[in-house]
Order: sequence, then structure tokens, then C-alpha cells
Amino acid sequence: MADKDKKKDNIADASGNDSEKKEKKSKKDKKSSLGKRILKISAWTLSSLLAVLVLLFIFRDPVIKFGVTSIGSWVTGVEIELDSIVTKLDGSVHLKGLRVGNPNGFALPEMVDLEEFNLKIDIPSLTSQEIIIENLEVKNLLFTAEFDKKTNFNVTTLVKNLEQRFPPPAETPADDSKTNEPDTQEQSEADSAPQQAVMIRNLAVSIKLILAHDLSGAELTAPISYSTTDLQVVDDGKEHWTKKLADAAAELESWCKACFNAGEFIVTAGMEAVEGIGNVLKDGFNSGKKVLEGGKKVLDGGKNLLDSATNIFKKK
Repeated sequence: MADKDKKKDNIADASGNDSEKKEKKSKKDKKSSLGKRILKISAWTLSSLLAVLVLLFIFRDPVIKFGVTSIGSWVTGVEIELDSIVTKLDGSVHLKGLRVGNPNGFALPEMVDLEEFNLKIDIPSLTSQEIIIENLEVKNLLFTAEFDKKTNFNVTTLVKNLEQRFPPPAETPADDSKTNEPDTQEQSEADSAPQQAVMIRNLAVSIKLILAHDLSGAELTAPISYSTTDLQVVDDGKEHWTKKLADAAAELESWCKACFNAGEFIVTAGMEAVEGIGNVLKDGFNSGKKVLEGGKKVLDGGKNLLDSATNIFKKK
């Protein structure tokens, strides 16, 4: 009986071990199946991402053009058009026919009309602190700075649209209790950190600037040509880029107002000069008229004298 009980126990243990083995094998198979699925999904995702990157690389120019015209129009709030763009692996960019519309409320249809733009970037410098631009050429840029009838400035209006899309970070209120405390180590390290810079080796720009005022109907035009070498532009990183654009737009607006004020003074002085010349000419004409009238009287008198002499000779 004892032997039979032992055999039964052995059989039970064997069946229990078999069930445990089957359970472990089932779990292992499930893990293996899950791992294969994850691997397949990862491989599919990676291959899809790679395919997208390849397509973006092949069709990068149409993608960039779409981004400039569609996304750029949404960001700026004005219509942007681009005829063509060509990029190359050596870092060169060739752009033709860029047109940026005026914001709503301004009379002229376009703010920017760029005929041609050429750029050559030193690719390795993109990973350094100083980005090097070998060549930057702007050909025949027509830029219109316009004031509407409410004296709003088109450049400032466009920058405000950008600020709505990309608002600068909120400034934290200053703590008066720390105003007299020395700078912390982190602040001193931030101040001593290297600044991002752009070095332009060759720069050539040709611009036709139009200053327009809808209220007075005045329009001033000035051609501007500028070229230089080794121009360095440093970004201290202390202000948000939209804030810097707003400051630049305010300076341009102030300069344009000064130009219009100077132009108005010149126009007023010119009108006064024209009126003065007109008065002189008018007086001269009156004087000449009197001289002609006097001459006519002299001629009439001479004619009468000749007629009298003729009659005398006839009587004889």
C-alpha cells in the first residue's frame, strides 16, 4: 500500500511539474510573441520615419516653399508668396520672387517684394558658437514702409501679429529685498557664458525703400546699396526675439516719421518758393505788359505822324 501511495504521489508530482512547465512555456511564448510584436512595430515605425525623412530630403525645396507660404502666412497674418527656392548640400540657398503682403488697412498691396536672395552657410559652423555665412546677397528688394490714415505703421502691425503667435515669456516681478544683494554664482556664470554670434563674410544688399503716408498721400523713394565684409552680429540672449523685432520696428517707425516731417518741411518751403517765383513772374509780366502798351502808344503816335506828313505832301 505504501508503494502504491508513493507511486500516486510521484505521478501527482510529475503531473504538477508538467503543468508548471506548461505554464512557464505559455508565459514564455506570450512574452516572445509580445516581444516580436513590439519589434515589428518598432521596425515599422523606424522604417516609416526613415521613409518620411528620405522624402523630406528629396522634396525639401517644395516642403520649404509650402512652409514659407502657408505656415508663414498664418504666423505673420499676411499673404506670403514665393516663386522658387533651391537648396544644396553645400549649404547654399537660392530664392526667387518672395512677396510679403501688407497688413489689413494699408493702401499698398505689398510690404516686401524681393527679386532674388542668395545664401551660402558654412555647414560645420552650425554646431559651433559662431555660425559663419560665407555669402549673403539681396538683389532688388522693394521695401514699403507705410503709415495708414490712422498713423498705424505697417511694420509695427506685422510685428504685433508675430508677438501674438510667439508671445515673449512673462517677466517675473523684481524682489526689492534682493536689489542690493550681490549677483549669485549662477548669474555670473550666465553673464560670462559665450554669446551666440553670426559672422557674415560677404554681404551685398540693394534696396529700393518707399515711404508712404495714406493720410497726406505723400510718398518718398530712396535707393539704398550696402556692401561689407566680416560683419559680426552677436546675440546676448537677454531679450526674446519678438521683443528685439518690436524694438527694431519702433526705431524704423521713428526714423520714417522723421523723414516725413523733413519731407513736409521741404514741400512747404518748396511751395512757398514756387509762390514767390510766381509772384515775381506775375509782376514781371505786368511790367512787360505796361512796356508793351507804352511801345504800342509810341508806334501809334509814329503812325499818326507819318499819316500827317503824307497828307501834307499830297496837298503840295
